[in-house]
Amino acid sequence: MPALTKRGDLAKKDKAIIYATKSQHWEYEEEVRVFVLLKDCIQDGGLYFAPFSRLFRPVGLIAGPLCKVTEAQIAQALPKGESVHLTRSRLAFRSFNVVKNKSFTPVVIHGVGPI
Repeated sequence: MPALTKRGDLAKKDKAIIYATKSQHWEYEEEVRVFVLLKDCIQDGGLYFAPFSRLFRPVGLIAGPLCKVTEAQIAQALPKGESVHLTRSRLAFRSFNVVKNKSFTPVVIHGVGPI
């Protein structure tokens, strides 16, 4: 059980452990978690986005089954000179899983947005 501070809050080190903990059921995602300060983010409405940089940039995208974003929109959002691999997914036929859409050939999208 995480240690509590005198105020009843979780200790800072325990918060870090909780934030970084991921269920084993989601290991297949091979995600990497990055923590950034909200003050360093770009705010759009009530959402915050970490700006891309040399150290933090997308290399691949998996579009969900209901995603309507076009390849042209992705290219426009990517800085010129950057590229990502796009794969599309679909709902599985006999389960509640989301799986790779084998009828879609993955593509590399090259950024045309601002540098």
